[in-house]
Amino acid sequence: MGQKELHYPEHSRDKEEVNAQIKKMVTRLNLIRDLLFEIKANTPLGKTVKTLLNLFLSKGKGRSPDLAGISCHELANLIGITPAELKESLEYLQQQGIICVKLDKG
Repeated sequence: MGQKELHYPEHSRDKEEVNAQIKKMVTRLNLIRDLLFEIKANTPLGKTVKTLLNLFLSKGKGRSPDLAGISCHELANLIGITPAELKESLEYLQQQGIICVKLDKG
């Protein structure tokens, strides 16, 4: 087998920029690892991620589900967690830049 040529992100030759991009990728991989652990441990966050992934996958490539018509309480019941756990999970996922959510105060 021939050795594949490594391509640096955006073909940058700037060592600092490459290092920053590598750190960013490592951070993202660590987040993915942590979320997979949460899914495996069946925590409220893991259940939320698993349900959201299933909803996104069911919509097909490039389309995202519109959850505007479902209440936080209904979605929590669907997932099998409390509304407070759902709210905490959604806020965490938003802080991590994974989702964009607008939670009603009511």
